[in-house]
Amino acid sequence: MRLFPRSKHLFVCTLSIALAACSEREDPLRDFGLVPDIVDSTAIRTLVLPASDLDTFFQTTRNSGSRLWVGIESEAAELAEAKALLRFEESVVPPGAEVLADTLHLFCDLRGDYGDPALQTIEVERITSDSWIADESEGWPFDGHEPLNPPVMFGVAACVDTPTTPVSVILPAGLVAGWVAVPDSNFGLALVANGGGGFKRFLAAGSSAPVLGVRYMTGSAAAAAETARVRLPLTEHGTLTRLSPAVENGTGGENFALVGGAFDYRGIVRFDLSAVPVNASVNRLRMTLSLDPGSVFLGEDSTRVAIGVHEIVDVPAESLQARPRIGFVTAAAATAVVNAAADTSVTIAITPLARAVERGILLKVNRDFPALIRFGFVTREGAAALRPRLEVTYSLPAKIRL
Repeated sequence: MRLFPRSKHLFVCTLSIALAACSEREDPLRDFGLVPDIVDSTAIRTLVLPASDLDTFFQTTRNSGSRLWVGIESEAAELAEAKALLRFEESVVPPGAEVLADTLHLFCDLRGDYGDPALQTIEVERITSDSWIADESEGWPFDGHEPLNPPVMFGVAACVDTPTTPVSVILPAGLVAGWVAVPDSNFGLALVANGGGGFKRFLAAGSSAPVLGVRYMTGSAAAAAETARVRLPLTEHGTLTRLSPAVENGTGGENFALVGGAFDYRGIVRFDLSAVPVNASVNRLRMTLSLDPGSVFLGEDSTRVAIGVHEIVDVPAESLQARPRIGFVTAAAATAVVNAAADTSVTIAITPLARAVERGILLKVNRDFPALIRFGFVTREGAAALRPRLEVTYSLPAKIRL
């Protein structure tokens, strides 16, 4: 009864000795199918991929975020200009009321002068066209506005280092009165720069959003007229910026792509992951961009700018033209801070994007208003050693053959 277990032990030992003397190809356990043939494919592997197409840049001409900006700014020998559009709810004033006074209340944003305390003269004009409301894609140029009667101008110099700096502008009483009498004529107000004090930035949301204060009277003087004050809330807003001459004829073949600046450039780059097996688990993605020293523009006190990396949802091909419409995820998948005056390159971990980098990724300043800091990164048309590259770290599942 004890011979069988002893024979089994001798058999296993014999095979163990043979295994030690054989190569993996000659492994008798695998050759006889006694154990699975397990190939070690789970090791961490690394590839460095070059940038493919879409290494270009573009700008938007309209922004409806939480800030408004107005001004004229010189950027790298190009003139950037911005105007703000505002619309208020006139129905708060009852029909038939006699409007006695209108006052526009704005709040200059914290450091909303971009470090330039020079006086910027801003004119308030009446918008005469509803195209900016009816067509959300309405961009520069937009000239559907005219001066008030009499003309109204105000100046903004330094925006001090406090959360908000209030600005109040008295408007002609007939402005709101005309809207109340003919509601369909209320297309809003335009804030247009007339001076040389650079860009000025105002809040457009929350408790510090622009409001229009109105004082009006109801009833006749003989019948005990009553005076009331109301605040007309902001209903629509937007900022329009001049189209940069650098992108008027489309982009795509430059040696650098721009991010930031008064023109609010956004750079795009795409990588081809076909060399990474489809069944691989991508453990890490690290993108490296080299800065082009000749493309840097410094227009703020600080030379550091935060940028976001965004997943592209839809792109209409490499020919982006002057005003491309590119869908991208608003929330940044990753962020990085670039010191445009000192950094020669920036490496950003973009692992959350995974294979979405094949559709393309967009880089933009991580705020909803322009930075006066701009940098360019070298594209695939630039020097080979400085082109964008993506380091991919991945692993494969264990391969088992029975």
